[in-house]
Amino acid sequence: MEYHAPKIMKTTGKVQQYAYTLTYRRRARRIVLRYDVHGALHASAPYYTPKLEVERFILLSLPKLEKMKKPEASWQSGMELTLSGERVRLAFDEQAGKPYVLEGKLFVQPGSRDEVSGRVKRYFHDTTRNRVVPLVAWWCRELGLTVGRIAIRDSHRVWASCSRKGNLNFSLRCAGLGDEDLSYLVLHELDHRVNFNHGPQFHAFLDRHMPDWRLRERHLSVMQPKCDVFGGR
Repeated sequence: MEYHAPKIMKTTGKVQQYAYTLTYRRRARRIVLRYDVHGALHASAPYYTPKLEVERFILLSLPKLEKMKKPEASWQSGMELTLSGERVRLAFDEQAGKPYVLEGKLFVQPGSRDEVSGRVKRYFHDTTRNRVVPLVAWWCRELGLTVGRIAIRDSHRVWASCSRKGNLNFSLRCAGLGDEDLSYLVLHELDHRVNFNHGPQFHAFLDRHMPDWRLRERHLSVMQPKCDVFGGR
């Protein structure tokens, strides 16, 4: 019987002060390093790459890794955020019952770093729901589809998902997306109500209802780091 290695295998390690997660991938051709939204270091490498070689690569990449580190969000006045595709600055208002946007600023009540972060996160959550629910309803009418519940989650890895039961999940970070990007994201998930995969029929569905969807999908990758300010280091 022929042996087939799994497509992905993970392990962990540490070199000097750098703890890392190493993922071996069958289709990988080189070693790649990245930080996730929590500031954890990840390395991916082709199968059978010696761990020592990966750690040597990490040490040689230290200057680059220092530049790659995402600075921890300050949650102080003037901090930049992205809302509805536009850059705004964080500002404080002692009388703000709820956060609000005015003249390019997001005003929230002052407090500790965690309190301010929590208030902004709740605002992102509510804003995402208020924008997503009408978009889902509009696209459902256009497409003749129905969905189950709509949930807003604190997810880092994915923008949105659709279950086989038709339940939709959206990341609260969707509040940062512009209208066109968000409309595409909703259509993408509703496509899964018809095609529960990413095969040719899935793409044909997008081509039919949003011919420029590829541009919007590429733009989502540009927006990902701009919209994710809650992960920290």
